[in-house]
Amino acid sequence: MLCRCRSLSFAFVLALLALIFSISGCGDEEEGVSVQDGLESLKAGDHEDAKGIFEDVIENESDIDILVEAYVGLGWAGGKMLNRQESIASFENALSMKPQDADALAGVAVAYLADGQYDQAIDRANQALAVKSDYSFEPAGITARDLHIVLAESYYYKGDFDKVEEQLNILDPTRPPLDPTKPEYPAELLKELERITGG
Repeated sequence: MLCRCRSLSFAFVLALLALIFSISGCGDEEEGVSVQDGLESLKAGDHEDAKGIFEDVIENESDIDILVEAYVGLGWAGGKMLNRQESIASFENALSMKPQDADALAGVAVAYLADGQYDQAIDRANQALAVKSDYSFEPAGITARDLHIVLAESYYYKGDFDKVEEQLNILDPTRPPLDPTKPEYPAELLKELERITGG
């Protein structure tokens, strides 16, 4: 009889331990870092901390949507730290999982412009605007207006001045037209671009 009581007690203790470990396991998951934590660090300007958080999420997460968000955050953190190639790779990783993700498209458009890859910047910026014409990503402070600036600058560096004019007219519909026949037209267009974009 005594042996039976001990075996019942042992079974009870095992069940209790299993319950405790399962509860503490859930607690650990809740205390782990999240994409939102990384975005908060990004907004606060702590880009190194944000990078570490996004990398931790990527290492421990399997949900595709969360991974895409983490790669987007990592792309912005890398861009803010002037790691252009890492930034591009992170955004493109997000796009490999979710090709029409507006945040990844917008982010990589900015990164491609910074890296001097103007055709890619134009392609990705146009895709982002096609997905969401009123685009906005508050943690990085980027909007549809910034994507039109990406387009205007990329077209300028490619020498496609007609397309620059189109983008400037979107950015400032009230601007007076420039005369493209004048020899100083490219310099005037650049000044207009700088005036409108604040560059």
